[in-house]
Amino acid sequence: SATPVTAAAIKCTISNFLPQKMSEIYGCEHLLRLFIRLPSVIAATPTISEVYARRIFSKLGDFVRFLQKHQSELFAGAYKKP
Repeated sequence: SATPVTAAAIKCTISNFLPQKMSEIYGCEHLLRLFIRLPSVIAATPTISEVYARRIFSKLGDFVRFLQKHQSELFAGAYKKP
């Protein structure tokens, strides 16, 4: 029988191949690109009501304003080549 894969085993395997954290590799820029897709994902999710969707977008707006306010600390000024 197969041995179950645990979260710890996956984390260990990833850390052996990627010495940096995923957030250090992709950063806030990647997160903002994902935000672009969020409205269509929410619209396609039948279990999210319109009221709840508005709450999500309100919080998302707050988060984007936070990112804008702290952009010099959070966004890379220079990028490394892979």
